[in-house]
Amino acid sequence: MVNIFMSVTKFYSPKTILQVSNQDNDISWINNFSLGQIDSFNITEKPFYRIARRDNLGGVNSSTQLWCTNFQIPLLENITGIELKLVTQRLARIQDYVIQLTYDNELIGKNLYNDLAEDLQIYGGSNNVWESNISPQQLSGQSFGIVIELGPNKKTPHKDQGYIDFVGIRVYHGD
Repeated sequence: MVNIFMSVTKFYSPKTILQVSNQDNDISWINNFSLGQIDSFNITEKPFYRIARRDNLGGVNSSTQLWCTNFQIPLLENITGIELKLVTQRLARIQDYVIQLTYDNELIGKNLYNDLAEDLQIYGGSNNVWESNISPQQLSGQSFGIVIELGPNKKTPHKDQGYIDFVGIRVYHGD
């Protein structure tokens, strides 16, 4: 329930997007500015995937994280909540690995991954700052953002695909 004395911003989209890859450099993120609107265009040149096999099979386990920063959120006081709207196309068994705030190239707060996330998923909310101590200055800084990592079910060996279509953050704050 939203407090009647609380304000909420519009959804802000990242202006800077960086791919961080553990092993698989084969996925290149394109059309980064399309993240600002829900348009089913997807920002990957090809499907986002992760190959996962049981360790005793000697399989490859690689992943790619998407670091979205520079949301250009205005300076706001009395922050009560941070909400992420993530629109994806999760084919087969794609699930969250990392959904976490970042500041100054460090992960902060709680990883709000959801093994049962839907294609349109909301994380956080009006009274949830992700167990972070984010200040208004940090929130409005260029290095504030969100880290997203998706992959297939961790217990079942397979190769699946996922696409990201929209990343937006909005902020709840007191007047």
